[in-house]
Amino acid sequence: MIQFIARLHGIKPEEQPDYGQDVPGVAKGTAVFGLLTSGIVIAHLIGLLSTGIFVVLRTGTGWSFWETLGLTILAVLGVIALAISGFLVWSSRRGKLLMRDRVIAGLKLRGDEQVLDVGCGNGLLLIGAAEKLTTGTAVGVDIWRSDLESNNSRDTVMHNAALAGVADRVQVQDANALDLPFVDGRFDIVLTSLMLHHMNEAERQTAVRQMVRVLKPGGKLVIVDLAHLSALVTLLHACGLTAVHQVPLNLPFFKQLVATK
Repeated sequence: MIQFIARLHGIKPEEQPDYGQDVPGVAKGTAVFGLLTSGIVIAHLIGLLSTGIFVVLRTGTGWSFWETLGLTILAVLGVIALAISGFLVWSSRRGKLLMRDRVIAGLKLRGDEQVLDVGCGNGLLLIGAAEKLTTGTAVGVDIWRSDLESNNSRDTVMHNAALAGVADRVQVQDANALDLPFVDGRFDIVLTSLMLHHMNEAERQTAVRQMVRVLKPGGKLVIVDLAHLSALVTLLHACGLTAVHQVPLNLPFFKQLVATK
């Protein structure tokens, strides 16, 4: 709304980094399904009301059992679909920004660290970390799957970094989390967010072992995800990380693990 009013007055609003819509296909699909099912139910309710509440109370709706059951199921599914779509939009536009701020604040960066963001997407954590660096560097790697995040690309990351004023502290390269192209012990901090739950169990184990490999002794690994936290804790212990803690983010669904090598 503010941007619309600004344009009406000939004012060009300042461009801000855009970190994309998470799983855009799911967000759109659930929204469309929710609206369609809601429309069907509302149309039937309008027809019900048009017959007159008094008549309905005396004679019933005139709907068969199966029609009533079907409309009830549609109504429930519609509400669930709209809730999922609403959460995905909230998560993408507000929730993950709050998550980023809390994760980065918890790192207490000095400014000279070497930071790696695995599965950096459009640069959310990567740029958040770079904003706290002075002489350090934030490196992001990804394979750029557009089905997981809208406008997901290496160019988008660098554009966002330029808008945030940290392009000189950010490096981005194409790389798979299953085979990170870095020497052992290269980074002080390794981050990953909302990536591991898209992998199967074997892939998750390989990716985490790769992150631990490139982490310096005494370095910190931070994992933010929605699921598989118990299995990840067990895996991190198996990788030799003894200080493994689940640190609350005080946000729905977002869970954080912090481990020291």
